Amino acid sequence: MTDGLITRQPFAAETFRVADAADLRVVLTRLQRSSLTTGATPTDQAVLATIVSELGTNICKYARRGRIRLVRDETGSRPHLDVWAEDDGPGIPDLSLAMRDHFSTGRSLGLGLPGVQRLADAFEIESTSRGTRVRARKYFGTAARPANGR
Repeated sequence: MTDGLITRQPFAAETFRVADAADLRVVLTRLQRSSLTTGATPTDQAVLATIVSELGTNICKYARRGRIRLVRDETGSRPHLDVWAEDDGPGIPDLSLAMRDHFSTGRSLGLGLPGVQRLADAFEIESTSRGTRVRARKYFGTAARPANGR
């Protein structure tokens, strides 16, 4: 405390181990109850849950285990949450192909990563043979902008 005012930390974060569906449910439950999403609209919360679910499912399906880190940033005029998904799996051999709608190596609809990119206000992905790292940012109180400019 300083002069009767509570000083606020600009960043708050939580990290979760993800290896299976039960771990992913813990992350989603914690996200729903967390102070990290204070100020998020119900739509923001639904978008964040979808992002976490898609990225966590990919970790379980393709890498077997990894981490999801939720980082809230209040340093700018627009609070937001960054969802980091990281794994030490085999990586994605062709990122440009993986980012196309309906491409899948896992017998799914192939909408996970492209969908996360569309839902996020900012998105970045890197993948090597030693793992994959994704960051999806969601600003609170804003609609996601389409990644393809439509």
